[in-house]
Amino acid sequence: MLSQLIAWSDCGGRPAQKRIHRDALGFGARHQCGLFRVCLSQKTSYSLGNIIEVVAQEFIEQRGGGYYFIGSRVSLESVVYQFLQGESPESIVQAYPSLSLLQVYGGITYYLAHRGEIDEYLKRGEARFEELARAAREANPLLYAKLEAAKHAAQRS
Repeated sequence: MLSQLIAWSDCGGRPAQKRIHRDALGFGARHQCGLFRVCLSQKTSYSLGNIIEVVAQEFIEQRGGGYYFIGSRVSLESVVYQFLQGESPESIVQAYPSLSLLQVYGGITYYLAHRGEIDEYLKRGEARFEELARAAREANPLLYAKLEAAKHAAQRS
């Protein structure tokens, strides 16, 4: 049975409203400006968690072993690290101008809805980085000794 949804979008100051029909797996509507809100009719019974899940998946995809914003080269992890450091979504948009504010909120929503999974992914990435850094230090001890000496000399100045 199809569920009736009403989707609103604020595009250029004029609200656009349209009725759509989707099945339970693919509900939602996106207006041409990219903004949308979904209001479910009384005939449907979606939990808030289901709505968050579907909306969040509009913004994030898995590709190449990582999580990325759909249609972008910006990784979810770069936005999540800034979010965890206390940056506001508006300042994150300034750091990544290819993302819209809506995309940043969608990415944060995705992170919060999948927090355990994403935190584990971030830990694996940090462990891999430490492993690569250790291997680089072992492969180039002279270079790293020179870098440490230059660092100490700069601190004394």
